[in-house]
Amino acid sequence: MRAVVDLGTNTFNLAVGEMLHGQLFLRHTATEVVLLKKEALPHGAIAPEAWARASAAVEKLVTAARKAGASQWEGIGTSALRQAPHAAVWMGEMEQRYALRIRLVTGSEEARLIWQGVAASGALTEDSLLVDIGGGSVEFVHANHRQIHWMQSIEMGMARAQQAVPWSDPIEQQEIADVRAWLQERLAPVLQHAQSQKISRLVGSAGAFDTLYSLHSSHLTPAILGFVPREEVLRWTHELLGMSRAERSALPAMPSLRVDMQVYALLLVEALLLPFPAVEGITTTSWALREGALVG
Repeated sequence: MRAVVDLGTNTFNLAVGEMLHGQLFLRHTATEVVLLKKEALPHGAIAPEAWARASAAVEKLVTAARKAGASQWEGIGTSALRQAPHAAVWMGEMEQRYALRIRLVTGSEEARLIWQGVAASGALTEDSLLVDIGGGSVEFVHANHRQIHWMQSIEMGMARAQQAVPWSDPIEQQEIADVRAWLQERLAPVLQHAQSQKISRLVGSAGAFDTLYSLHSSHLTPAILGFVPREEVLRWTHELLGMSRAERSALPAMPSLRVDMQVYALLLVEALLLPFPAVEGITTTSWALREGALVG
């Protein structure tokens, strides 16, 4: 039994599982909130408090992996760790303390691992634009379950969006316009590719898409496969923009981590939906990078 810890910007995510007859069977999953960019230090630096949260999370997740029966485990470091000046020192400490060897992956490698996980979920039965919204970066993959046609990783994750365009409570119209402009500038190559390829299907993996599915369905447990119709995506975007932070926090399906970030994420999804009227909605899956690493 193997375990993978996806070391993201906002959360560290554990998956324990095994491949049997070419299919992935998950035995245990867990998530720890770390918010590596919470203190918003310049030049990619991570604050001592954030390193402490990260270390505590690794200890919990490695312990959980052992209890779930894992005999080996590895870590996958993504956007925040890629840029952090002292990441190598911390990674060495994690290997020494918990035998967790962490592999830093490039944006392209991250996108490929996400694709592997989503393909294994059954969500890519036909050509689609796969979107994974992280805290540090967002991965876009034009693919089906057999092959990748095009992919791009862009440093426009939700933690970066929050730092770049903070907003009031409740959100003001000018602030919404500023976020939309910030997103549009960064989405330009993705929209250009999607228009040239006449993409008509969107797939969203984990994170914000799990929350979107829960808001739509009232099912609090993430689904391996789900679907949210186009009009529901746009309705929830409009509703969340009209709510105060307290009102968003009170929603049963809203995790505390996503009270603010979900609004940024849905504005990004809105920017992908509006130019493509043929897209009927978003297929969602809870499988992503950690499952992809287990498959690989």
